[in-house]
Amino acid sequence: MKLRAHIYKNIVRILFLISIPLLLLQLYVARKYSEPYPAIIYPAFEGTSKNSEYNKYIETEIFVYFDDGEKYQLDERKFLGEIPYKFRKNLLKNYFLNRPIENGNGKPTYQEFTNFLKSRLTKMFKNKTPQSISISWYQYKQYFRENPVRLEKTLLKSGLIEFDRN
Repeated sequence: MKLRAHIYKNIVRILFLISIPLLLLQLYVARKYSEPYPAIIYPAFEGTSKNSEYNKYIETEIFVYFDDGEKYQLDERKFLGEIPYKFRKNLLKNYFLNRPIENGNGKPTYQEFTNFLKSRLTKMFKNKTPQSISISWYQYKQYFRENPVRLEKTLLKSGLIEFDRN
C-alpha cells in the first residue's frame, strides 16, 4: 500500500515537471508562429492576424480649418504628442463627442479645453487664425487574403469644435 502511494506521488511529480517545459514550448510557438489550440495568448479565440481573414484597427483624423478657408490635416502625435496615448484618446473622445461641463472634480471645462486647442494651433500656425477643428474616428479592415490587399474604411464617430472669434 505504501509502495503504491509512493509510485503515484512520483508519477504526479514527473507529470508536473514535464508539463512546465511543454507549456513554455507552447507559449514560444504561439508567439513565434500562430495561436495553437487551446488558446493561451488570445483566450477569446480570435487568433492572430496571420490566421484571420482581416486585420482591424482604428485611426483618428484631425483637420483644422482657418478663417481664410484653408484646411490642414494634423498628425495626432505631433499635435498632442506629450500627452500619454490612452489619456489623449479619452480626452479627444470626451471633449469632441460629449461636450462636458465643469463638475468640480478638477477636469478642465469645455471652454478651457477649446482655449487650450486654439492656443496650441495658434503656436503651430503663427500667421493663421484657426476657425474650427474636426476629428473623426475611422475603423479600417485590411483583408490580406485578397490580391491586391483590400482596405475598407468606415466612419465610427466624428466631432467638431468651433472657436470663438476673439
